[in-house]
Amino acid sequence: MWYRIISFVVITAFVSVMVHLHLENSHVSGEAHYHEVLHVPKNQPVPDVSGKLMKDNTEQWLLMLEVENFTFTPEKVGTNKGSYHEGHAHLYINGTKQGRLYGHYYDLGSLQEGDIVQVVLATNQHQLLYENESLIAYQEEIGVQ
Repeated sequence: MWYRIISFVVITAFVSVMVHLHLENSHVSGEAHYHEVLHVPKNQPVPDVSGKLMKDNTEQWLLMLEVENFTFTPEKVGTNKGSYHEGHAHLYINGTKQGRLYGHYYDLGSLQEGDIVQVVLATNQHQLLYENESLIAYQEEIGVQ
């Protein structure tokens, strides 16, 4: 009987450690969207993303992105070509992934006060970019208009 208890404790501890290590090596964004990460090498140009949300005359929202040291390369997505300075972006609204961005402008449609828009830079292999343990991303909350 004791061997069953000891086996249960050992197996539970092993599974817990494996889950913890998996989560440490992945990035969780929103509702269980797991992606590998890529840290920008030290002494290399670091990609950056900034943006602006604008409401148009039809009450729709437009996202305008600016990137530095990064190029959108939709033709290479899913290939092994490229590195940390090219790829695409992942768009999240309120933590839920909405899709990929391959350029500087995106029509977000209707948004409500308090909605949070986040854009995360990703490589062609869908690795999320990090610098010094920080996700390279732009985030903005819709305020009162």
